[in-house]
Amino acid sequence: MIARARPDRQFWVRLHRWVGLVIAGFLVLAGLTGAVLVWHHELSSAITPELYHVKSPRPGAALLDPATILERAAQHAPGATISYLPLNTLPGDATFLSAEGVAKPEMAVDPYTGDILARWDGGSLADGRVAIMPFLYRLHYSLALGTVGTWVFGVVGLLWTLDTFVGAYLTLPARCVSGASRSPATWLARWRPAWTVRRGGNAHKRNMDLHRAGGLWLWAVLFVFAWSSVGFNLSQVHTPVMRALFSFRAATDLPDLPTPRPVANLSWQSALGHGRLLMAAELQARGLTQRFESGLYYDAATGTFHYSVSSSADRADKRHGGTSVAFDADTGARRSFISTADERVGDIATRWMSDLHMAAIWGRPYDVFVTLVGLAVAMLSITGAFIWAKKRAARVFVMNRRNPKTAGQRNSSIGGSEAAKLS
Repeated sequence: MIARARPDRQFWVRLHRWVGLVIAGFLVLAGLTGAVLVWHHELSSAITPELYHVKSPRPGAALLDPATILERAAQHAPGATISYLPLNTLPGDATFLSAEGVAKPEMAVDPYTGDILARWDGGSLADGRVAIMPFLYRLHYSLALGTVGTWVFGVVGLLWTLDTFVGAYLTLPARCVSGASRSPATWLARWRPAWTVRRGGNAHKRNMDLHRAGGLWLWAVLFVFAWSSVGFNLSQVHTPVMRALFSFRAATDLPDLPTPRPVANLSWQSALGHGRLLMAAELQARGLTQRFESGLYYDAATGTFHYSVSSSADRADKRHGGTSVAFDADTGARRSFISTADERVGDIATRWMSDLHMAAIWGRPYDVFVTLVGLAVAMLSITGAFIWAKKRAARVFVMNRRNPKTAGQRNSSIGGSEAAKLS
């Protein structure tokens, strides 16, 4: 059977090559750090056991109410603003808070006394082992460079998303010449080798097979991770695209105040109690039940508290709550209620991609799978770079054979216009 290359193939080959080379280093970093971060709690517990095995000061001592923990912690960080209170801290763990407006914003608080156990800057390793895992997290999504790094990784995610389609297209069989069989069975038979890794062969063939077959077998997962990365880092692109393609529930965005309200009139203690009452009423009205509390967040821009829980409307294996009620931080008046029961297609797709990326569902088996995916992302990037280097070396060798007198000049000017031709 004779096959003929598609006329546009060389364009897509070059696009895949250069996009892949541009994003390869970023994806190796993201893949390896992501594979580690799946085990964030376990590794953090091993690195800083004093923060994950907090001992009771005396037999039978009770844990402080979460709001009391926050209020006591705030006394140790004057001038700082703490806007989120986690309510699903695991037994034995410290309560971890983030305070804006101070040099070391991350803090671990003793849940029995409210004392600060440790403070650190998550973007720096200068604070020792307590900052290792937070630093890896920031490295994973922003290169530990703040807003600039977040934008860079957002663009990388967008290029990666587009490149997943280009890469898959390039694995398709070449078009057959006239008279050759064009049956679906024949076409699939010609495509089947792209899904396999040949036994034996040299290192170049193994790299080719691993790169091509690995990308095909993991295509759907790679797309989810790439596009969700755009959602996390470049919502200015992700949100309009998703809203153009899918239906979403009615907008629940609350209007901003003329000026932000940095301090709420309701105390955290009062807000937590009020949020619990509002949530109980909302769940009862819908015939839902509560599994566990998730968090309490104060939004200074809208002057509202947001109390979230995991309810029977959420997935039972999800680690964070997807049901929340918002209320005015001055009057306590209910402002909105969000539940996964009210989601439309776009909400469901966005939530699923986020949960899959964050390994927030399905427990340990999926944690292991995400770790392997992270390693595979690094592998695909590295094999792609090796394939490019091998082919480039072959092209240089052929051209040097054809023009031996100018070979030295060509090699010395490889960074100029000649380099573009060779690549």
